[in-house]
Amino acid sequence: MKKLIIPTLMATTLAACGSSSSDGSNPLPPQATLPSAIQGALQKVEGSNLYVNGAKIPASTAQVEMDDQRASLGDLKPGMVLDIDTNGFEAVEVDYDALLKGPVSEVTDSSLVVAGQTVMSAQANQFHSGDFVEVSGHYQAGGIQASFIEGTDDLGIVEVEGQMTNLDTQAKQFNLGQLTVNYANAALDGRLSNGAWVEVEGSINKLTMTATEVDVEQAPGFDEDDSVELVGTISWINDDQSLMTLNQQWQVAIDTQTQFDDGENRSQLKVGQLVEVDGLWQAEHNRIRATEIDIEDQDHDGDDTASSRQFQVEGTAQYADGTLSINGIELVLTTNTQFEDGLNLATLNGSYVQLEGYVQDDQFLVMEVESEQPELSIDLQGPVSANPVSLWGYSATDASLDSHAGQWVDLECRFDPASQQLSACQLDH
Repeated sequence: MKKLIIPTLMATTLAACGSSSSDGSNPLPPQATLPSAIQGALQKVEGSNLYVNGAKIPASTAQVEMDDQRASLGDLKPGMVLDIDTNGFEAVEVDYDALLKGPVSEVTDSSLVVAGQTVMSAQANQFHSGDFVEVSGHYQAGGIQASFIEGTDDLGIVEVEGQMTNLDTQAKQFNLGQLTVNYANAALDGRLSNGAWVEVEGSINKLTMTATEVDVEQAPGFDEDDSVELVGTISWINDDQSLMTLNQQWQVAIDTQTQFDDGENRSQLKVGQLVEVDGLWQAEHNRIRATEIDIEDQDHDGDDTASSRQFQVEGTAQYADGTLSINGIELVLTTNTQFEDGLNLATLNGSYVQLEGYVQDDQFLVMEVESEQPELSIDLQGPVSANPVSLWGYSATDASLDSHAGQWVDLECRFDPASQQLSACQLDH
């Protein structure tokens, strides 16, 4: 399963100098030059050195694994997304797991469909329907942006990683994108829940997968303030650019201490951009606090499709038996959901909150929960229902919502907390 490897504990023992020392001082330990954990696409292997995220990583004594099997540096290929554990000076462990292995069902000049997942690649037209391929890369709103893709032997086993949605424990199935996964006879490792990141193995028939194994991604076992570096695609970013999700997996906090390269700033961050993040692990919040961010594709204007599927809603939360709703509309809390302002699951029910997140497979995945107070204006982002016309269950006393019926909108409206009704809604530019 693709994950950052738990970094080894680094300890330095300062040995006292002998009596021959003239000043009695102790030598300073060498400064670590590498983060504890690194994730990124391999650029090249040169001798016993790996080049990832523009950095040279000595790896002469590293243990290498590919798909949970022992391997060597020579087995690694450019474009493979690697998880690297270091001791601060050289790689200790190097792990590679394919993001996707399966049959090609559709091909265009710039993309192919593999096991129900759309894969974007400039090499797409080199493959044909029926080919079996291995893919490494990052998930975006429209599918997977491949950094590595090659043909491989069809051993009858399909592997897919992704974010679980539409879990049905009665029917024993869930969705990974367009793929419906039946897990009735699968060996399960971990607790299944909507929004969880899973790796699935099994067989496939069109868009139905019969799983033999389902592994749920566990939270990384990093220590507080472990240094982490990763490159990934922005899946979601909140309204004030203080929190974002990378690769649908990693929450990254951005604060006033976060530095940006080349004169960039947080206002330039957009969904769909590729960024490199250096930061420190915050164990309490299960997230990275970014110390430095570099926007890798500065000319990228963001993914309009993905941005249009972000949502924001305010209202009184109803939470019972693991189900969250506002005005009767269900939303999904995930392992990545960040609670702010002292809120938690125990205090959520009945609280007036602002929720932000994004839609995946027609489910509202909540990324951030903040405490709010009802005011006379309200910002709402999401789908306007047509019959009756409403936005997040709020109707309008005028016709300001009518022209937006059936659309996904970002609106600023007047709000009457007493009647819970909107008026004078207009697009929030």
